Amino acid sequence: MDVGAIFGGACALIAGVLAWTQSRRSNARADFTVIAERLDRKIAEQEKQQKLLLRAYYDLRTWAWRVGPDTTAGPPPDPPEELTVTPWLN
Repeated sequence: MDVGAIFGGACALIAGVLAWTQSRRSNARADFTVIAERLDRKIAEQEKQQKLLLRAYYDLRTWAWRVGPDTTAGPPPDPPEELTVTPWLN
């Protein structure tokens, strides 16, 4: 057998394995970036909903403080329109 052919084949095999692992690393990096961006969007939406829910709670609580046991209760304040409680209903 020719030593040069064996050496060339071994080098080609090593280069192929290195290229394959590098592409796997870059794919994993891209997947991580996509997942991180998705989580950032979900966290931002959750924080927004949490602020709206807290605002609605404070509005309801101030309404309850104004309405005593001997006064007639008006309608409670409506929650903000952009507040969605569907994640908690499932």
